[in-house]
Amino acid sequence: MAFTRRRLLAAAATLPAVAQAQGRYPERPIRLIVPFPPGGGVDLTARLLAEPLGKELGQTIIVENKGGAAGLVGTEAFLAAPPDGYTLLVGAIGPFAIIPAAKSVRYDPVQDFVPLALVWRSSQVLVTNKNLGIKTLQDFVAHAKTNPGKVTVGSAGIGSITHMSIELLQQEASISLIHVPILLHLTRQSKLSVSSFL
Repeated sequence: MAFTRRRLLAAAATLPAVAQAQGRYPERPIRLIVPFPPGGGVDLTARLLAEPLGKELGQTIIVENKGGAAGLVGTEAFLAAPPDGYTLLVGAIGPFAIIPAAKSVRYDPVQDFVPLALVWRSSQVLVTNKNLGIKTLQDFVAHAKTNPGKVTVGSAGIGSITHMSIELLQQEASISLIHVPILLHLTRQSKLSVSSFL
Protein backbone atom coordinates (compact mmCIF):
# COMPACT_ATOMS: atom_id res chain seq x y z
CA MET A 1 0.00 0.00 0.00
CA ALA A 2 1.48 3.34 -1.05
CA PHE A 3 0.29 5.36 1.95
CA THR A 4 2.70 7.93 3.33
CA ARG A 5 2.49 10.96 5.61
CA ARG A 6 3.57 13.13 2.69
CA ARG A 7 0.63 11.95 0.57
CA LEU A 8 -1.73 12.46 3.49
CA LEU A 9 -0.50 16.03 3.99
CA ALA A 10 -0.81 16.70 0.26
CA ALA A 11 -4.44 15.53 0.37
CA ALA A 12 -5.15 17.61 3.49
CA ALA A 13 -3.58 20.72 1.95
CA THR A 14 -5.72 20.35 -1.18
CA LEU A 15 -9.06 20.02 0.60
CA PRO A 16 -9.59 23.69 1.51
CA ALA A 17 -9.00 24.66 -2.12
CA VAL A 18 -11.82 22.41 -3.36
CA ALA A 19 -14.17 23.19 -0.49
CA GLN A 20 -16.68 25.92 -1.15
CA ALA A 21 -17.97 26.19 2.42
CA GLN A 22 -18.03 29.61 4.08
CA GLY A 23 -15.81 30.29 7.09
CA ARG A 24 -13.15 28.05 8.55
CA TYR A 25 -12.80 24.66 6.90
CA PRO A 26 -13.61 22.11 8.15
CA GLU A 27 -16.26 23.16 10.64
CA ARG A 28 -18.01 19.80 10.81
CA PRO A 29 -17.27 16.10 10.23
CA ILE A 30 -16.30 14.96 6.73
CA ARG A 31 -17.83 11.90 5.06
CA LEU A 32 -15.40 9.60 3.25
CA ILE A 33 -17.42 7.38 0.91
CA VAL A 34 -16.04 3.93 0.14
CA PRO A 35 -17.91 2.59 -2.91
CA PHE A 36 -17.45 -1.02 -1.78
CA PRO A 37 -18.61 -3.21 1.14
CA PRO A 38 -16.60 -3.27 4.38
CA GLY A 39 -13.57 -5.52 4.66
CA GLY A 40 -11.91 -5.11 1.27
CA GLY A 41 -8.74 -3.32 0.24
CA VAL A 42 -10.41 0.00 -0.58
CA ASP A 43 -12.25 -0.03 2.76
CA LEU A 44 -9.03 -0.78 4.64
CA THR A 45 -7.30 2.09 2.84
CA ALA A 46 -10.08 4.50 3.79
CA ARG A 47 -9.95 3.45 7.44
CA LEU A 48 -6.16 3.81 7.55
CA LEU A 49 -6.50 7.26 5.98
CA ALA A 50 -9.43 8.55 8.06
CA GLU A 51 -7.80 8.89 11.48
CA PRO A 52 -4.54 10.65 10.51
CA LEU A 53 -6.33 12.86 7.97
CA GLY A 54 -8.90 13.78 10.63
CA LYS A 55 -6.11 14.70 13.07
CA GLU A 56 -4.38 16.81 10.44
CA LEU A 57 -7.61 18.68 9.63
CA GLY A 58 -8.81 18.83 13.25
CA GLN A 59 -12.10 17.18 12.37
CA THR A 60 -13.69 13.73 12.40
CA ILE A 61 -13.63 11.72 9.17
CA ILE A 62 -16.58 9.32 8.96
CA VAL A 63 -16.02 6.32 6.68
CA GLU A 64 -19.27 5.39 4.94
CA ASN A 65 -19.49 2.19 2.88
CA LYS A 66 -21.88 2.38 -0.08
CA GLY A 67 -21.18 -0.83 -1.97
CA GLY A 68 -22.91 -2.08 -5.06
CA ALA A 69 -22.48 -2.44 -8.83
CA ALA A 70 -18.67 -2.71 -8.58
CA GLY A 71 -18.38 0.76 -7.03
CA LEU A 72 -21.00 2.54 -9.14
CA VAL A 73 -23.52 3.02 -6.30
CA GLY A 74 -21.06 4.76 -3.99
CA THR A 75 -19.55 6.85 -6.78
CA GLU A 76 -22.98 8.15 -7.80
CA ALA A 77 -23.82 8.83 -4.13
CA PHE A 78 -20.68 10.95 -3.91
CA LEU A 79 -21.72 12.97 -6.96
CA ALA A 80 -25.20 13.52 -5.48
CA ALA A 81 -23.68 15.11 -2.35
CA PRO A 82 -23.28 18.90 -2.15
CA PRO A 83 -19.91 19.98 -3.65
CA ASP A 84 -18.79 21.67 -0.44
CA GLY A 85 -15.73 19.64 0.55
CA TYR A 86 -17.55 17.71 3.27
CA THR A 87 -17.98 14.54 1.20
CA LEU A 88 -14.93 12.77 -0.22
CA LEU A 89 -14.64 9.56 -2.23
CA VAL A 90 -11.99 6.86 -2.26
CA GLY A 91 -11.83 6.23 -6.00
CA ALA A 92 -11.02 2.91 -7.62
CA ILE A 93 -10.42 1.58 -11.09
CA GLY A 94 -13.87 -0.03 -11.43
CA PRO A 95 -16.09 3.07 -11.39
CA PHE A 96 -13.45 5.30 -13.02
CA ALA A 97 -12.18 3.12 -15.86
CA ILE A 98 -13.75 -0.33 -16.18
CA ILE A 99 -17.45 0.48 -15.91
CA PRO A 100 -17.39 3.66 -18.05
CA ALA A 101 -15.53 1.71 -20.76
CA ALA A 102 -18.16 -1.03 -20.74
CA LYS A 103 -21.42 0.86 -20.32
CA SER A 104 -22.95 4.30 -20.16
CA VAL A 105 -22.74 5.97 -16.75
CA ARG A 106 -24.29 9.19 -15.42
CA TYR A 107 -20.95 10.91 -14.96
CA ASP A 108 -17.73 11.73 -16.77
CA PRO A 109 -14.84 10.09 -14.89
CA VAL A 110 -12.43 12.80 -16.04
CA GLN A 111 -14.56 15.97 -15.87
CA ASP A 112 -16.73 15.32 -12.78
CA PHE A 113 -13.97 14.58 -10.23
CA VAL A 114 -10.92 16.36 -8.80
CA PRO A 115 -8.16 13.92 -7.77
CA LEU A 116 -6.52 14.95 -4.49
CA ALA A 117 -3.87 12.30 -3.84
CA LEU A 118 -2.80 8.78 -4.70
CA VAL A 119 -3.15 6.91 -1.41
CA TRP A 120 -3.11 3.26 -2.43
CA ARG A 121 -1.83 0.79 -5.02
CA SER A 122 -2.42 -2.92 -5.13
CA SER A 123 -1.35 -5.90 -7.17
CA GLN A 124 -3.46 -8.74 -8.47
CA VAL A 125 -2.32 -12.13 -7.16
CA LEU A 126 -3.57 -15.54 -8.29
CA VAL A 127 -3.50 -18.10 -5.46
CA THR A 128 -4.47 -21.77 -5.25
CA ASN A 129 -4.74 -24.42 -2.60
CA LYS A 130 -1.23 -25.85 -2.10
CA ASN A 131 -2.64 -29.41 -2.14
CA LEU A 132 -3.41 -29.06 -5.86
CA GLY A 133 0.29 -29.11 -6.70
CA ILE A 134 0.06 -26.01 -8.87
CA LYS A 135 3.22 -23.96 -8.40
CA THR A 136 3.35 -21.64 -11.42
CA LEU A 137 1.02 -19.77 -13.74
CA GLN A 138 1.93 -22.28 -16.45
CA ASP A 139 0.80 -25.11 -14.13
CA PHE A 140 -2.49 -23.30 -13.56
CA VAL A 141 -3.09 -22.77 -17.29
CA ALA A 142 -2.32 -26.43 -17.98
CA HIS A 143 -4.75 -27.47 -15.23
CA ALA A 144 -7.46 -25.19 -16.64
CA LYS A 145 -6.92 -26.56 -20.16
CA THR A 146 -7.22 -30.12 -18.85
CA ASN A 147 -10.45 -29.16 -17.02
CA PRO A 148 -12.22 -26.69 -19.34
CA GLY A 149 -15.21 -24.97 -17.74
CA LYS A 150 -14.62 -26.72 -14.39
CA VAL A 151 -12.10 -24.47 -12.62
CA THR A 152 -13.70 -21.72 -10.52
CA VAL A 153 -11.94 -18.45 -9.79
CA GLY A 154 -13.17 -15.93 -7.23
CA SER A 155 -13.20 -12.16 -7.68
CA ALA A 156 -14.21 -9.09 -5.70
CA GLY A 157 -17.36 -8.84 -7.83
CA ILE A 158 -18.70 -8.42 -11.33
CA GLY A 159 -16.93 -5.55 -13.08
CA SER A 160 -14.14 -5.36 -10.49
CA ILE A 161 -10.47 -5.28 -11.43
CA THR A 162 -10.11 -8.87 -10.22
CA HIS A 163 -12.98 -9.91 -12.50
CA MET A 164 -11.37 -8.11 -15.44
CA SER A 165 -8.06 -9.81 -14.63
CA ILE A 166 -9.80 -13.19 -14.81
CA GLU A 167 -11.34 -12.29 -18.17
CA LEU A 168 -7.97 -11.15 -19.52
CA LEU A 169 -6.29 -14.34 -18.29
CA GLN A 170 -8.92 -16.46 -20.04
CA GLN A 171 -8.48 -14.53 -23.27
CA GLU A 172 -4.67 -14.50 -23.25
CA ALA A 173 -4.27 -18.15 -22.18
CA SER A 174 -7.21 -19.51 -24.24
CA ILE A 175 -8.79 -21.15 -21.19
CA SER A 176 -12.35 -21.36 -19.87
CA LEU A 177 -12.87 -20.61 -16.17
CA ILE A 178 -15.99 -20.24 -14.01
CA HIS A 179 -16.14 -16.76 -12.49
CA VAL A 180 -17.47 -16.66 -8.92
CA PRO A 181 -18.00 -13.21 -7.38
CA ILE A 182 -16.53 -13.87 -3.93
CA LEU A 183 -18.99 -11.74 -1.94
CA LEU A 184 -21.91 -13.63 -3.49
CA HIS A 185 -20.13 -16.91 -2.81
CA LEU A 186 -19.49 -16.03 0.84
CA THR A 187 -23.13 -15.26 1.47
CA ARG A 188 -24.08 -18.75 0.30
CA GLN A 189 -21.61 -20.62 2.49
CA SER A 190 -20.77 -20.51 6.15
CA LYS A 191 -17.06 -20.77 5.36
CA LEU A 192 -14.83 -20.00 2.42
CA SER A 193 -14.26 -22.98 0.15
CA VAL A 194 -11.22 -23.85 -1.89
CA SER A 195 -13.29 -23.37 -5.05
CA SER A 196 -13.50 -19.67 -4.28
CA PHE A 197 -9.85 -19.34 -5.18
CA LEU A 198 -9.45 -22.07 -7.77
